[in-house]
Amino acid sequence: MEVGSKMTTKIQKWKNVKNDKIIDSYTTVEQLPILNFPDLFIPQDLMIALKNNLKITNNNSSQNSQKTKNYITCIENLAKINKIQQGNYLFLFKILLYLEEFARSTEMKKHNLKCQEIQICSNNIFTIFVPSLNIDDPFVKIEDKIILKETNSLGRSYNAQIIRICNKNIKVIVPRKFLLKYDSDKKYDVNFVYSDWSMKCCHYALYLVNSCDLTSLMYPTIRTNRRYLKSDLNWLNESMKENAEQKQAVINILNRTAYPAPYILFGPPGTGKTATLVELICQIWQQGTSKSILVCSSSNAAIDEITKRLLIYIPPNEMHRMYSRSKRRSDVDSIIHPCANFVEDTNIFLPKEILLFKKIILTTLVSCTRLLRANIKESHFSFVIIDEASQAIEPETLIPFLLACMKEDENKGLLQAQVVIAGDPCQLGPSIRSKLAEPLLGISMLERLMDCPVYKRNKENKYNPHYVTKLIRNYRSHKCILHVPNKEFYENELIACGGAEINAAIGWSKLPNKKFPLIFHASNGEEKRAENSHSVYNLQEVSIVMKYLTSLLGKNLGTLQVKQDHIGIVVPFKQQQFKISNELEKRNWKDITVGTVETFQGREKEIIILTTVRSRLFVHNGIEHIGFLSNEKRFNVAITRAKCLLIVIGNPLVLETNNCWRLLVQYCKENEAYIGNTSTFAQISEKEEIHNKLAKRYVPKLHQDYNHIFSLSNSFKKETKILPHN
Repeated sequence: MEVGSKMTTKIQKWKNVKNDKIIDSYTTVEQLPILNFPDLFIPQDLMIALKNNLKITNNNSSQNSQKTKNYITCIENLAKINKIQQGNYLFLFKILLYLEEFARSTEMKKHNLKCQEIQICSNNIFTIFVPSLNIDDPFVKIEDKIILKETNSLGRSYNAQIIRICNKNIKVIVPRKFLLKYDSDKKYDVNFVYSDWSMKCCHYALYLVNSCDLTSLMYPTIRTNRRYLKSDLNWLNESMKENAEQKQAVINILNRTAYPAPYILFGPPGTGKTATLVELICQIWQQGTSKSILVCSSSNAAIDEITKRLLIYIPPNEMHRMYSRSKRRSDVDSIIHPCANFVEDTNIFLPKEILLFKKIILTTLVSCTRLLRANIKESHFSFVIIDEASQAIEPETLIPFLLACMKEDENKGLLQAQVVIAGDPCQLGPSIRSKLAEPLLGISMLERLMDCPVYKRNKENKYNPHYVTKLIRNYRSHKCILHVPNKEFYENELIACGGAEINAAIGWSKLPNKKFPLIFHASNGEEKRAENSHSVYNLQEVSIVMKYLTSLLGKNLGTLQVKQDHIGIVVPFKQQQFKISNELEKRNWKDITVGTVETFQGREKEIIILTTVRSRLFVHNGIEHIGFLSNEKRFNVAITRAKCLLIVIGNPLVLETNNCWRLLVQYCKENEAYIGNTSTFAQISEKEEIHNKLAKRYVPKLHQDYNHIFSLSNSFKKETKILPHN
């Protein structure tokens, strides 16, 4: 680890709680240490197995070691496990992380370039065009390393670092030696180097879980000896008084009724999860100076939203929004600047001595690792709040737990803080690239815990309020928009409680049923695949989208005059997004948001237009399905973004082979909200029985072969050793 650098800088005003003194000075401070983990390599025998597609080779005996065979057997057995048990918790997560790293590294190599021109911008900064790069590529990041080498040359290679990503261009900073050798008439090979900081942090977290004996805490049991404190609070958010579930969650968390188990806040779409967390944090802050709070999430967007809401009630010098080194100040909302770790345009990491005076620290799950290495006392944080927990892999979610976990022998594994896990297991989970790892690694800690006895419904079909609260009052959507997701995912418990704005589209001239603000527009357009791409598009559906936009923009929906930023267009495929974006650009409609389902998770719009693109079925193991669109969680997120109007465009013959889509189409038909291609409508009526059969869900049988996994776990201890704790 590098020693933290000393620098003279202006530290923002912060409050010394002990003597109520405001300190504002140019000070020489020692920043938190820069974390440098050793390089983590996938075990050689496992790498051989993966490179050979889990097959035993015939021509090279060195690749047929017993360890390689054991890894192959282990990975093949993963498909037989549907739950990670306490006994194989650490071993399985290590294997799953290795599989995910291999998949991401393989995907990263797709960006490698041969015989490429590179252009100098200024001094030692170059621009490189990367045709395979997408705007939201999850793995190519600022500060990543690339290797440059002159094409067909025996000369040396040079390491460069990415400093900017703009569409399909990256800007890199190169060493001086490369600059001296650079020739604009020559071409170069560009190799992207996979080095995922988040994966290193996950491995580090697993090591600490092992050394702290924290595994048992991941499988909580019911505690009976509770003490109850006050339940009368001075609510900052007046609307909270009328919401029994929000009040229950805040009061029980304050009383630590689940401790030492995590408290789960189950927040379906539009039910005020973020508002509940903000109220909770403010209530803790009001209780006094002895309580400090850590707030974290897998995404910066979720933490930024909480930060902005907290600043309404809490002075910025009481809070600290800690960004990673790659975050630029210009990309952060100016409202957050007073409490963020920026000095002018420089990103700094405050020393431990100053951090301890911040009552609320807000950061991402991965950035919590930096706090771990600051050796903050385990009892410092009274509450640890993890938002959008359904979107994080479990090893990532472990990191903040470790900040409040005792590491001494006599108290090892004892959690000092009440942990709160908030999210919705029925919405999108973590994004996993490895098909081998996805069935297990794709289950978030939130989703796994919800399946544990402590958090399950009881015989009366109710949750234990001491451990979990499900919010049920939906303030976002009209009840018609909410109907199918409510029935399919939330046991029909959600109650539409929105204001007059959710009724804005009632009576709109284009509605087939003027009292029903939902349209299914049947389309039989052709699905086409883009050249040199796996992504598809449907031009007929693009045309239908444009017609609806023309009918909406500038018009009145009740009291709502429709503007561009009121509309969101949800697409399942990048090529459809590209086609629609081009049409929007032609019309200068720059403020309409168009993106994938992932783009819209956690967001809402008055009007959502959903284009499904698909016009053909896939067959796998004799089962017909609609591929990417079959994901029920993706369906749930897509449908629940709209507030007052939802328009779905698609081919019903294809969509009705999936249960969720079939229910939506039938719901629209029953309420006379189905329009579009009449021949398609007739075919649906004729083939309804066939579709019902096709719509039956295919659930593979899962078996558990733990004995074999346990034996492999023992034999692999050396091979899967995690990063040592320095």
